[in-house]
Amino acid sequence: GDNINIYELTCIPPSTVLVNDLTPNSANLYIQQNDVSQWEVLVSETTFTSESLPETPAYRAIVNTPVVSLTGLTANTDYYYSVRAICGANDTSDWKTINMFHTYCAAVNVPMQETFETASSTNCWSNGGESGSVSRSTSYRRSGTASIRIEAATAVTPEFIADSLTGFMINGWCYATSDSVDFAIGVVADPNDPASSYEPLTTVVVPVSYQWT
Repeated sequence: GDNINIYELTCIPPSTVLVNDLTPNSANLYIQQNDVSQWEVLVSETTFTSESLPETPAYRAIVNTPVVSLTGLTANTDYYYSVRAICGANDTSDWKTINMFHTYCAAVNVPMQETFETASSTNCWSNGGESGSVSRSTSYRRSGTASIRIEAATAVTPEFIADSLTGFMINGWCYATSDSVDFAIGVVADPNDPASSYEPLTTVVVPVSYQWT
């Protein structure tokens, strides 16, 4: 070893900082720390370190409450955040370990079309089940270069802006790697809780494997 120093910390960072209540354009940040009533909060669209802070953060402020409302955020965007405690005059902690959250996707107008051609095209699709996966695939496609791959999962589309879906139709192509695979199609009222708000519409059967239906 070399140049080892041992010293007392008079001000320590918060023990826990959580982000909840996410929407496309807002989030709430919860600071958990006893015996401290003032913090500095930093939020940025670009990652940073405690030695190299962003010059134009999305949010930077000194707050006197452990619950901080972040508004005016951009939908479907990664945000990096950190908090440090202010224990008194000229007594500030180190920055808490930098973490990240992702804002929800904004609702989309109908009619809509998704071809899955861009790398980010499935960012606003989610897996509403407890297992499996939903991802973009370039291994299988009916046309173009890509498709959405659903493996033992429930794929949830982006939220639609519509008072009613009466009179609307959904069409597309299905593909399976085994015979007689069912694709159940339905709607959900709450995309963040699809299991409890799912209403079935129809079932599409792919009769033969390795053929688009």
